[in-house]
Parts: sequence; structure tokens; C-alpha cells
Amino acid sequence: MYIYIIYRGILIASLCDDLFGKYTAFGITVWIAWQVIINIGVNMSIFPNTGLTLPFVSYGGSSLLMMLLSIGILLSISRDIDPKRKNLKCLLYGGLGKKKNYTVHRINM
Repeated sequence: MYIYIIYRGILIASLCDDLFGKYTAFGITVWIAWQVIINIGVNMSIFPNTGLTLPFVSYGGSSLLMMLLSIGILLSISRDIDPKRKNLKCLLYGGLGKKKNYTVHRINM
């Protein structure tokens, strides 16, 4: 389940058109992946006990609320992606349609 959530989060981040959505989706995905890696490492006695909750499974009121909120934000970002581009094939082979070119506007002072 976690591998699929992380996969879809990275896919959403890479297919998003605006930079803010791209960075937000990637940050949420890394946050979830980090908590999963730490918790699984603690259960396998690789890492010391940190008290971090396993996302969507361990009972922690504020942690569960923040995870649900972050997945809601991730779903909101994915709603703005063109439905024809929402698969791995389009990501690997350049996608359908035209990609936006990002330009940097500098202000001279």
C-alpha cells in the first residue's frame, strides 16, 4: 500500500504543470515515505525507537489528521493534471501534448 502511495505521489509531482504543485506534491510524498521508512526500520530493530507513527495505521490523533489532510492536498493537486497524462507510459515517453516552458523573470535593482 505504501509503495503505491509513494509511486502515485511521485507521478503526481512529475506530471503537475505548476512549480508550486510540483514541490508540494513531492514534499508530501517524501514526508510519507520518510515516516514509513523510519517506522519499518524501528520495527526491524535497524533504527532506535523514535515514537513516530506509521501513517494511516498507528493511532495518533494529530498524526492521523495531518496525514489525511496531506493526502487530500495531494488529491487536489492531481485533479488539475490532464487525465490523458496520468500514467507511467506518458511520463516515460514524454507525455501527450505540449509541456509548459518555465521562464525565470529577474528584477534588476
